[in-house]
Amino acid sequence: MTRRAATKPIALALLLAAVAGACTAGGSGGIGVTTGFDVVTFPVAKRKPAPAFSGPTLQDGKPISSAVLAGKVGVVNFWGSWCGPCRREQGPLETMSRQYGDRVQFLGINARRDQKTAALAYLREFDVKYPSVYNPDSSIAFDFRVRFMPATFVIDRQGRIAAEFIGAIVNAAELRAVVDSELT
Repeated sequence: MTRRAATKPIALALLLAAVAGACTAGGSGGIGVTTGFDVVTFPVAKRKPAPAFSGPTLQDGKPISSAVLAGKVGVVNFWGSWCGPCRREQGPLETMSRQYGDRVQFLGINARRDQKTAALAYLREFDVKYPSVYNPDSSIAFDFRVRFMPATFVIDRQGRIAAEFIGAIVNAAELRAVVDSELT
């Protein structure tokens, strides 16, 4: 057996251990952090209603709910200030939010036991203008069945989930394509 062949099983075992560890990192109740990327789109006939939710905004503590999405195309992004992939995608998300303006409602959900001061610093660092719900117990993420962060959902005008993006949206072209198809 060659040295290369002998190290493959060890490398695979280490990779699987790392993936399994990421799924429960930080005692978060099963929400892991992903470095991969995947998009799942749902045909209109198979779309399910997005969960209803409410909570205080990070920016000013005022109550906000999923009602802000009613009748609009929405982009709901689950993030944490400590999450490297979340940090990588925040710039493109904020740029898209500004480009779409009032045509699309962007909404952040700060989850997975984030510290409020760290979350507020994150919003300032990336100059995030759209609202973010402070949800440190991740109850909203659990309702959406988020398994990995970052996670982004496109909500259609009827309040149904049109697509789920798992992982950092660094190149916004795929998200833009889904949002644009919902706007037409």
